[in-house]
Amino acid sequence: RFTLIAVAIGLLSVVGGAGASVAAADSGAIPDVAPNATSAVYFPQTHHAVGGAFLKYWTNNGGLTRFGFPVTEETSIKDNTGKMITVQFFERVRMELHPENPAPYRVLLGRLTADLVPVAQR
Repeated sequence: RFTLIAVAIGLLSVVGGAGASVAAADSGAIPDVAPNATSAVYFPQTHHAVGGAFLKYWTNNGGLTRFGFPVTEETSIKDNTGKMITVQFFERVRMELHPENPAPYRVLLGRLTADLVPVAQR
């Protein structure tokens, strides 16, 4: 539980600092990315990159407007069943990679609030 609180505090501090950087995105500072891109795109606004399946999903489903900037690199965490999964946090979502799923469902969105807020407070 302490780890989740630390992640939340870290995300909030990065999100607060990235607000002024959105204007840079509007000025063309962020490169265009092809929907089937397999490379990574680095964002100087948050000093993080997004690539592979996460970049493809991010680009095809709303990108910066919907999900915000990446605020972490890809990392592995245990899900609620104890299984290790690859995730990446963005300003407004956690993306999860599930390679065992069929193609349209390999990247799923995590529920940040469910992880960070105890059931009694919801």
